[in-house]
Formats: sequence, structure tokens, C-alpha cells
Amino acid sequence: MIAPSEPVPSSNSAAALTQFFPNANFKEAFDEKVVLIVASLFDRVFKTYKRIDHVVVTAGSMEAGNNWFDQKLNLESVQQPPSTKDIDVNLIGSLYVTRIASVYLRHNRGPGVDRSILLFSCAAGFKETPGVSIYQASKHGVQGLMRSLRPYFPSPYKHNLRINTICPWMTETRTTLTKTVQDRWTKEGLPVSTPQEVALVSAGVLANDSLNGTSMYVEGGRAWEIEANIDRLEPEWLGEEPSKTLALGQKVLNDAWAA
Repeated sequence: MIAPSEPVPSSNSAAALTQFFPNANFKEAFDEKVVLIVASLFDRVFKTYKRIDHVVVTAGSMEAGNNWFDQKLNLESVQQPPSTKDIDVNLIGSLYVTRIASVYLRHNRGPGVDRSILLFSCAAGFKETPGVSIYQASKHGVQGLMRSLRPYFPSPYKHNLRINTICPWMTETRTTLTKTVQDRWTKEGLPVSTPQEVALVSAGVLANDSLNGTSMYVEGGRAWEIEANIDRLEPEWLGEEPSKTLALGQKVLNDAWAA
């Protein structure tokens, strides 16, 4: 969360949160207890600073060895429930935080004051990535959350908020990579972003009040917006006729459900 006119010391998000709630574990799956703690965090920040301007949702879990579709599964081992941590943290956590943020951001704001939510997806949120199927499904869900809210949130008669996503590719924080992948990545000269470079792109999205419904793919410190071309080229990848029919049907649904 970004509150006005107060410097924030450099730290990871979990450490920043524990300054308010020292006994809370924000790296665990979202359950009712964690939801209440997050809601209390928003309330404490709001009461302290009187307003919240922007919320950045950086939930990220990639559980090593959690292969739901392991070819070694047999009739006995498939009976054991797999871990849902990646879904709970990445998707359910983002849903809960976005829900709470959408309420607090609407309060104590003057006319024309910009407010926004920035969700962290990743390249796996739009591009198939082998070996991380549950992580990828959760990040696709984050992309879907942004896309479902981008026509609804900006309305001055609704929330009057912007919502965007950041989609980093390889970053220096990927500690789950094997040495084989790291060595091959370096050998091929593939780009790696630093956390500071991803943060710089994120700050640019927060500061630009014209951006809503965008997804910034970040690679080696550079960024490209991908949503505009997906929409623009829809008649080519879907076909002109179904694209027109789909647009009409979506308008009917929007008129009925968003009224």
C-alpha cells in the first residue's frame, strides 16, 4: 500500500507488513485468519494516514516439487490431495486484497484524485511455461481478475479506480531455478531483470493516471504493453465474423450485468 508523503524503508513486502503485525505470517496460504489480518492492516494504515492512494499486490508463490500431474503418480499416490499453496497465495490472496483495497481506495479522496491497484502476474500469466502448471494457472487467474475488473472499476459511478498488471519474465529473485536452467540461461545470453528494474516499471504504471487495463511484460529491465495488441488483432486470431458476434454478445452482457 502507498500512503501519502511518508518514506517507506526498503524491504520485502512481508517484512513491511510484519512491522504492523509482528506475529503474522503473510507467506502462508490465505485463510480466514490471514484475511482478517489483512483487513486490519488496511484499517490501521487508513486510520494512520487518513487515505490510501495505491495498492500493489505482489503475492507470489512457486512451490518447488509441487507437480500435480507427475507421471510417477499411481492409483495409490493420486489419492493424496496435492498442495494448493500456489493457488491460495497467488490467486485467492490477490482476490481478497483487491476486494479490500477497492473499498479503502474509494474513501477520503478529492475530485480528480487518482487511485489504482497494481496486480503482479508474470510471463506465465499469458505464456505457457512447462513444469509449473499450478503456478501458471494461478497467474492466469490474476490476469483474468484484472481483465474482468478493468471495464468496471474506472466508472465514476462505481469505484473510479484504475487496475493494471505487471508481468515480469525472468528476475533475479527466481530462487527455485535449477543450476542447469541458470547455466543454460546465462549461456544463451537471455535477459534477467533486477527487482529494482521491475519496481521502476511498476512505479511508472502507478504514476501514469491514463493507464487502465494494461499488462506490462518486463524483460531485462524493459517493458512492453501487451493488452492493446491482443484486442487490436482479435479479428485476425479469432476471425472477423466471430469477433463481431462476440463483441455484440459481450456488450449485451455488460449492459445487463454492469448496470
